[in-house]
Amino acid sequence: MTDAASAPVTLYSQPGCGPCVGVEAYLDRAQIPFQIRNIREDVEAAARVAELGYMGTPVIEHPGGHFKGYDPEKLEEVRVALFAMV
Repeated sequence: MTDAASAPVTLYSQPGCGPCVGVEAYLDRAQIPFQIRNIREDVEAAARVAELGYMGTPVIEHPGGHFKGYDPEKLEEVRVALFAMV
């Protein structure tokens, strides 16, 4: 995880969310800079998730878009796209 200002990826999460833990572990292993926003404690994060059209977590927002759920293929696409930008 990195500081919010420089993180290209945001993981919207909440306590007790098993798939959120999986996404966080994947992002850590892949060395993808990200921030975590807890939708139960952060009203703006909860509003953003709703604005994106989702009702639960995990939601992953990245420079190329967003998606919901633990999806290793989509996470790998994000990794490849981010490292291609460097």
